[in-house]
Amino acid sequence: MNIDHLESINNRYGYFMGNRVLIEVARCIQKHIKSSDIISRFGEDEFLIMLPEIDKEELKRVSGLLVNEVERCLVKDEEKNTKINFRVTVGSSSITTMTKSITDLIEQASKALYTAKAVKKT
Repeated sequence: MNIDHLESINNRYGYFMGNRVLIEVARCIQKHIKSSDIISRFGEDEFLIMLPEIDKEELKRVSGLLVNEVERCLVKDEEKNTKINFRVTVGSSSITTMTKSITDLIEQASKALYTAKAVKKT
């Protein structure tokens, strides 16, 4: 999961508020996944979410749910009395017979993420 335009949030509101967005996104994800699932920060504006106990169809459903719930999370800039809006993009992958390693799985998810981001821009 990628937080779209996090750099713009940092530039407009400062790194403190950008960090608050990161924290709130992580909290929101954690609220909507199982305790057996794994979430970690995977780059400046990305989270890696591993859902080991679901199939492809459930992955689509959970991905959509996470996007909706995360984008509803509220982060306020109290000084400016404004809500910080942000959007997220998701790319996913599933283990197949062609998957040789966790690295392959992550690379597939990264490619799917960047494809989804490119589609969003058009």
